[in-house]
Amino acid sequence: MKRMQLRMNRVAARWCHIMAAVTIIAALSISCISSADDELVVNTKVIHDNGRGSMGSIAFSSDGSCLVGVKDTTRLANRLFDFLSNQSNHVWEGEYVVYDVRTGKTDILPIPAGKCISARVVPVGRDKNGKIPESDVVSVQLVSPKQLGVEGNRFDGIKVKSVKSGKTIATFPLKKDSPKHNLSISVDSAFTALAICNYEPLKGNKYFYHRGRFELWSLSDQQRRISRDSEDIGYYSVGFSPDGATLALGGGKTVTVPKALTFGKRSVVLDVPSHSAMINVWGVVEGKELKSFAYGETRGIHSVVFSRDGKILVTGDLDGSLMWWRASTGEQIAKVKLDVPKPIKGRSYGGPRIYCCALSPSGETLAVGVGSWNRGSRWGEVRLVDMQSKKVFATVWENHIQVILNVQFSNDGKMLAASSVDGTLMLWELRSE
Repeated sequence: MKRMQLRMNRVAARWCHIMAAVTIIAALSISCISSADDELVVNTKVIHDNGRGSMGSIAFSSDGSCLVGVKDTTRLANRLFDFLSNQSNHVWEGEYVVYDVRTGKTDILPIPAGKCISARVVPVGRDKNGKIPESDVVSVQLVSPKQLGVEGNRFDGIKVKSVKSGKTIATFPLKKDSPKHNLSISVDSAFTALAICNYEPLKGNKYFYHRGRFELWSLSDQQRRISRDSEDIGYYSVGFSPDGATLALGGGKTVTVPKALTFGKRSVVLDVPSHSAMINVWGVVEGKELKSFAYGETRGIHSVVFSRDGKILVTGDLDGSLMWWRASTGEQIAKVKLDVPKPIKGRSYGGPRIYCCALSPSGETLAVGVGSWNRGSRWGEVRLVDMQSKKVFATVWENHIQVILNVQFSNDGKMLAASSVDGTLMLWELRSE
């Protein structure tokens, strides 16, 4: 145990020097913001960039007066212990970064550590039940009844809260064996239903064999309406149609594909594990799956977005492809492969992966967070795609040093926000489309 502690101390010291350098580089990289489309972007603001922790989910209040981001501030020592011991039982630490659009003031609201193991903020439309003020934002916290760091990090419940008041709106129990990796939570525009999807690598198969679970809950009576388990599909993303009648799940299904391997003069064909992108379309009212379709060998879908009329589904996968589908039939309409930008001198860029997408209120513009998480070649950009022509027409955040985790439009379409792994939160004021 003493040897492990000494090793952790040495690694922590090295990390401190590395992170100091990264913070300086990141500060410089924020200046790489495109002014290629001056007619679109009125103003650009760096809301938060202190470099300590990653900025994950972000959301505007329904009236657009407030922007909130969730920042993971878990201490480095806890992360190192997880890495060295191949466990995930640290005490999660986080905070809400709350930006007042009207005054320009930013407040930091700590999230109490202990039984909360993760938190998300989710965008909503007009709350028909009046539980969330128009100037507030909905937070979804994953909770555990046990003290973390002692008895593991399995969560078995969800709390839906308002960020500013801290008021609990709803509480849902989850099955005790829920997969521990939560990637996507979505609330319908009327704030009547909540969907959550999880995934978890099966033991001994970290990269390919995933099991997943999807659950749909009613926010009015706090009852589970749909529950789906899969032993060979990891559910990575979920999203509602604008009218809340349909939702889509994006993920990756475990498949085996033949691969030719050469050993000297000998060539052998072996079946190796891989992923096939998987899309499931569900009827919320019916409570059943309406359509399921898969395509190709890919790393899986991490973003699903419906068009404003709910007829078209746009997906973004970890191979860097945007695809347009007819939601009712699964027919592929178009495919666009995003490219790697020209690297800044001294940097190398990995292949493009799409981690997040958001559609503007008018339905005309798709904001895409694209980049690479490859060690030594990380980068991120926010690009705008015209939904009609399927072409990128602007890049509002260029050559960032880290991956973009989330993008969101305000409900009036006048603002666009994005967050990054390095803790940066950006805001763009836009002209009308």
